[in-house]
Amino acid sequence: DDSIHRARLQNMPWPEVVCFLGAKLARALDYAHHAGVLHRDVKPANVLLTGEGVPKLADFNISFSSKLEGATPAAYFGGSLAYMSPEQLEACNPAHDRKPEELDGRSDLYSLGVLLWELLSGLKPFEDVQVERSWTLTLQQMTERRKRGPAKHALKGCLNPQAPGLDDVLVRSLSAAVSERYASGSEMARHLELCLLPRTQRLLS
Repeated sequence: DDSIHRARLQNMPWPEVVCFLGAKLARALDYAHHAGVLHRDVKPANVLLTGEGVPKLADFNISFSSKLEGATPAAYFGGSLAYMSPEQLEACNPAHDRKPEELDGRSDLYSLGVLLWELLSGLKPFEDVQVERSWTLTLQQMTERRKRGPAKHALKGCLNPQAPGLDDVLVRSLSAAVSERYASGSEMARHLELCLLPRTQRLLS
């Protein structure tokens, strides 16, 4: 019930709120992915909050649906560079041979990781500077920064002992290697929810 969520959120430290919102969004992406839909533009502007603080994923304008006859992954391909996974940046780069059809749901989960990192710390995990003389070089350098991974220590001071493991969840979601990320939105959601249950997490560890 939404009213229960609102009462709960009012008493949560900020890292716990991030876990709550992240888990809801991860499950929304899981639902979309199981329906054959990739969002491809997960970012703060595409997340709406109800009056009770429940997040709603919006704006599927550049999404791809494998269930839509005649649709191709290249159609309406795009997104917001700052929130893109390294493989999505490569697919946007005309100098790279990666194709839009090579992306899967783990690219959306990467974008969610960027969003949650920024929500937690107030800063994006990567500091991007556009190289004015070359669009291709800009994309290449952004990709290289993401392949080096985020600096986990940058989250120091943003965490809370009541939400242990949140930093590990975010770092894993931002892994440059697709195979090292969460396999599904439901898996990522479970780990975020576990951060809200320190005693259970300690038992499982």
